[in-house]
Amino acid sequence: MGFDEHSSVDAPSTDIPARHTAGPAVSDLQELLRANDAEHRMQRVHLVVLLGFVVLFAAQLFVRARTHRHMQMEQLRSRLSRDLHDDIGSTLSSINILSTVARRKAEAGDDVGAVASLSGISERTQRLMRNMSDIVWSVDPERDTLEELLARMREFGAAVLEPKGIELRFETCGDLEGSLPPALKSNLYLIYKEAVNNVAKHAQATEVSVSFSHANNRLHMTITDNGKAMEADPGAGSAGGGNGLRNMRMRALEMKADLRIEGPSPQGTRIDLVLSL
Repeated sequence: MGFDEHSSVDAPSTDIPARHTAGPAVSDLQELLRANDAEHRMQRVHLVVLLGFVVLFAAQLFVRARTHRHMQMEQLRSRLSRDLHDDIGSTLSSINILSTVARRKAEAGDDVGAVASLSGISERTQRLMRNMSDIVWSVDPERDTLEELLARMREFGAAVLEPKGIELRFETCGDLEGSLPPALKSNLYLIYKEAVNNVAKHAQATEVSVSFSHANNRLHMTITDNGKAMEADPGAGSAGGGNGLRNMRMRALEMKADLRIEGPSPQGTRIDLVLSL
């Protein structure tokens, strides 16, 4: 019994150094874990702040883009409304005069004159309907692609030139799947429309060639004919020329495009338009 008591007393004394040795290690490990946890929390905070800035920046870009597009649409609507008002006013006034002339000639027994006046009324009515259709097409957001623009150009060119026996050649190349701002699309189409109308009315041409390409964010449209010059125009920088050419230059200036009109020449007239998107 005496031996057992001494051994029981000595046993605890051998464990004391081990406890003292393990204590600092556990404390250091806990400190390290707390430091890592604090670092992870700071990293999460920084990540959340960074994501917040990214979301805010993206939202700002989105709002700016929508505002810019809204301003473009408002400017386009304002211009189209003004053009439509002027076109409707002048066309209706002309129709009213022709209808009065047709009635008087019919009453006087001048059937030929009456028919001529009625033909003028029909022509002006069709033109007004086409212009209204163009305006509806210009503001339709589903028609803002290059493919839609080119399809509209082909349709208009064929409708105007083919009845006069003028052959239309239409060539395209490059990336034609992108979209265009409404104002840009409208100005491109109206420049083309002005050129085709001038050829049909004044150039006495038999062929019209249209080339349209889009590559490296540049649009290039070329319109050539083999007729006589439509209007006196020695170059793109000239201040001369008729209303049609002046309108084309004004639209090109609005788009910040380079427009060159070459003619008259034995080969006809050439219109080059280059636009950087």
